[in-house]
Amino acid sequence: AFADCGNLVSLYIPDSVSDIGTGTFLNCKNLTNVRLPASLDEIPYAAFSGCEALESIRIPESVKEIGRSAFHGCDSLKSVTIPSSVTEIGTEAFGHYTVFDSIGDMALGTALYKDFTLRGIKDSSTDKYAAAEGIKFEEIKIGTFTGDTDGDGTLTVKDATAIQKNVAGIDFFDSDIGDIRAVMI
Repeated sequence: AFADCGNLVSLYIPDSVSDIGTGTFLNCKNLTNVRLPASLDEIPYAAFSGCEALESIRIPESVKEIGRSAFHGCDSLKSVTIPSSVTEIGTEAFGHYTVFDSIGDMALGTALYKDFTLRGIKDSSTDKYAAAEGIKFEEIKIGTFTGDTDGDGTLTVKDATAIQKNVAGIDFFDSDIGDIRAVMI
């Protein structure tokens, strides 16, 4: 529906939406912020693949499955916390990008981002996926909330603001949303 929408920067999907389609936001290269609905069951195949500017994503507790290549080629995504509700993660869902030949027209395969980290519960599907894919894994403790929303190891005003926006339901929107820079579904 929004694939290849180059002007899309922010996306807010309300909780009344329970399904997004395969490749819905594929190659939205300027998409930086996404708020997924709390009612979402699955993030399907290639849903956000190629969203090079995507900086953060909060996976809702309702999600049980993350499809193959769901976040493939998301260059700016450095870490993701995956809730324990997720029981299945498809191959190359996170931390991978496509390697092209020197001309840039032929895909040679995929590679891992060196500085990408998955966060989750020890011995969960996330832990197993990270081990199988060779991705750095960081354990989070059940019931522990640190307030460190960007995962940089410090609590800042930016973290507090992100928490306030999340609680208020106004996640991720810029005040300047001209020319299809933001979408509310």
